[in-house]
Amino acid sequence: YIQDKIEFPFLVINVGLRYDYLNANAEFRDNPLNPTSIIKVKSRSQFSPRVGIAHPISDRTKLHFAYGHFFQNPEFQFLFENKQYDVNVREPLFGQADLDAQRTIAYEVGVSHQFSDRIAMSLTAYYKDVTGLIGTRYFFPFVDGRYTGYTVYVNEDYANMKGFEINIDIRP
Repeated sequence: YIQDKIEFPFLVINVGLRYDYLNANAEFRDNPLNPTSIIKVKSRSQFSPRVGIAHPISDRTKLHFAYGHFFQNPEFQFLFENKQYDVNVREPLFGQADLDAQRTIAYEVGVSHQFSDRIAMSLTAYYKDVTGLIGTRYFFPFVDGRYTGYTVYVNEDYANMKGFEINIDIRP
């Protein structure tokens, strides 16, 4: 992660770039019920830019804006759950070592004002787009003359978040 802060009398800019990398270094079955469907996991990486801008309007008021990309690797339980492929349980659940990371694009804008030496307030609005959330998918295949249902973790969910925050700080 690299970051730089650029300061002018009327503007402060924070610029950063983060590099994320994931290599599960594993092999897994594309079909958990087929021992010959072995796949090697490919590594994944992403550059994530971030920028923040603050503009002082007066000695007591400032505007700020932030934009960034974020990359969050899946928890290991989702990658390696039931790695031994035990199907002798009622509803087997299998991890997928090739799950992609959760990716977020976030925006934020706000204003802060200091009313007195004791009281300050900030108003902030934000928006986030999140892709690659982990969910489950159920399969109900017919194998060896019987139905064998199983569940696998998959990247399939999407979310977006919108919000507004009001903070009031009062010092005693």
